[in-house]
Amino acid sequence: MLRTSALLAISVVVGAACDRDRALPLVLVDAGAEQPPPDASAPPPDLAQPKPCHLVADGDPVVTFQYPDPRDNWHSEGLLASAAPGATRRVVQVGSVKLRFGGWDDDAIWAAELDVSRWPPTTVHAPTEFFVSMHTPAAMLEVAPGLYGLAWFWDNDGLGPQGIRYRAIDATSWTLRPDRFLVENARFFVTPVALGDGSGRFVTLTDQRGSTSRALGLFGSDGSLVASQPLYESMVNADFSFGRTSSDVLAAVTKRSCSTSDAGTTCDTTGVDLFRVDPKAPGGALLQPISTVTTPIASRSIGSVRILSDQAEHHFLTWWESGADRAVVYAMPLTATGRQAGPVEVWWNGPSGAWPLGGSVGPLGVVYAVATSAPTDLAAGRRDVHLLVRQLVADAPVEETLFSTAYTGYAVGLVQLDAPRALVVGYSSYPDSDPSSGYGLLRRYACAEDGR
Repeated sequence: MLRTSALLAISVVVGAACDRDRALPLVLVDAGAEQPPPDASAPPPDLAQPKPCHLVADGDPVVTFQYPDPRDNWHSEGLLASAAPGATRRVVQVGSVKLRFGGWDDDAIWAAELDVSRWPPTTVHAPTEFFVSMHTPAAMLEVAPGLYGLAWFWDNDGLGPQGIRYRAIDATSWTLRPDRFLVENARFFVTPVALGDGSGRFVTLTDQRGSTSRALGLFGSDGSLVASQPLYESMVNADFSFGRTSSDVLAAVTKRSCSTSDAGTTCDTTGVDLFRVDPKAPGGALLQPISTVTTPIASRSIGSVRILSDQAEHHFLTWWESGADRAVVYAMPLTATGRQAGPVEVWWNGPSGAWPLGGSVGPLGVVYAVATSAPTDLAAGRRDVHLLVRQLVADAPVEETLFSTAYTGYAVGLVQLDAPRALVVGYSSYPDSDPSSGYGLLRRYACAEDGR
């Protein structure tokens, strides 16, 4: 049964002290490492690209989820474009909220759909409960036109059984289809990605039956298992992600080199392996190798690999390297089939305490979010969110726009809009005086074009 909230209307945060914007330049830097030649199949530059776009705050942030009990702590789990037919300028914000207060009672999954064609936005679907009990991680995606899939970790409020739970949701009516186990006894999964062929099938990676092994799974839109492939031993503790381009679903996996001595086994991350997901491969080998990227600095810890794509012409492999001195976001342009299409770039080179929040490719270019902790005397602490914009025209610098929230590690979601171009950002924050009363927010940035 759907449960909707009549508790809240969207409110505008005017001059909120917890959110501030300023623009800072960040120059694109070449990593300087020797790279293989670009793939000959890379498309030529598109001379009809839109003019470079610079983010400008468009109105004030709005509060989207807030509850009357100060213990109702709402956390952001993601933001995605609406999959409802014809809904080109709507977003769905997903989060978890504490509504029950027994000893082991877990958070519930709630979501809302908003029309962001004007600002402040208007409500299409009021905050609605999708499931009563969950643990992070949770992920919602469009599995087929007009249909969402929602996956989350569930342990029945600590009573068991446990595993990765799943349900499909109609994107227009928000009718909830029956929930089921995606993988029983599992606790971990990688954000799923749909094949994009209209079948509703999607891929994800989970731990396998509660063991330390991992398996790649291909599932139907109802959550039924279609095919699976156990991973190589070297991939078990690797960082892993999926991304869909205009032609393929790609997988990026950190490459580890291990050696054993009297002191034990030590492993270094030396690069990123790229694979193509082939649902028709003979023998159940869903992962087909493409290439290996040797990372520029082997002494840093490598993680947060991502495949970012607009599912049209622009595709990137990104990864994060952090060490005692610096944290760096590297990116490499790809062809739709996962081959290198340009030199490695640096989008961020900042303090070691930073952490990545993910990215988006669309009409604005590439937008990648990085978080840093901000010095403060406030009880809740502060988090600065740096929005890095990499234009889609050659030789344009990466630009940075910053806003601030209360300190939290929860997700920041990015959705790009077209005609006119804009960026919507979804996240959670807290009152400065109470770090246990989280609430949800949206903010929007307009595109200021060169020469206008």
